[in-house]
Formats: sequence, structure tokens, C-alpha cells
Amino acid sequence: MTEIIRFPDGELFLIELLKPRIAPVKVASLVPKQHTQSDKLVRVSRTGGSTKDLVTDGGTYLIECYAASVGDAHDLCAEVRAIALAAARLSDRVRRAVDGGGPAYLPDPDSGQPKYQCLVQLDMRGTATS
Repeated sequence: MTEIIRFPDGELFLIELLKPRIAPVKVASLVPKQHTQSDKLVRVSRTGGSTKDLVTDGGTYLIECYAASVGDAHDLCAEVRAIALAAARLSDRVRRAVDGGGPAYLPDPDSGQPKYQCLVQLDMRGTATS
């Protein structure tokens, strides 16, 4: 019988990795409706990537860091980026973490809130299912 390889949810993995390390900052895949310009927020979304081999998925993740000031947004992004790049040392679910670029200042186009963002690629091992 042919094995089917299922890959983990990298967005959920990053959210769960970041939450306890940067609490009380909100970490999510969507900007909450109640979000205000004074709130710190980290938004994680998969922007692409592909399988590396039969059992390894190389997802690329955009990490957006919102804060009340440019300096706070930068510092939050630097901290979050460091944690994401340490993912392979912090969890056995990640085989390799690679910097994809950043931090880059791109204020929120709708609200003007300061926002820095970076890209991280995570190689995650899938599991065989039948």
C-alpha cells in the first residue's frame, strides 16, 4: 500500500511556539476585529513554499509585528524573528529554520499603524498516513 504523507500546520506551530515566549502580546493568523493601534500583535501567515522531498515540507511564513511605535514594532519583530529562527532547536517538529528576509518596515496600509515584518522558512517533517 502506498503511504500518504501529511504535513503539519506550520502557521499553528509558529503561533503556539511564539505565544508563551512573547506573552501578553496577541499572536494569531488573522487581525482581530477589536484590534486597536495601541495593541501589540503578531500575525503569522503562510505565503508559499513547497515540499523539499517525500517527507519534508518547506513552508514560507510571513510574520507581521504591529505596535504603537516604530521602535516597539521593530523590537517585537526582532524578538519574534529570533524565536522563529531557533525553531529547529526549540522543537523536534522542525528540521531547519532559514531566514527569508527582514525585518522590513511596512506600516499597515489601512490604519497606518507601525508594522515590521519578516519571512522565515521552516522545513517540517510530515507523517505517513494510510
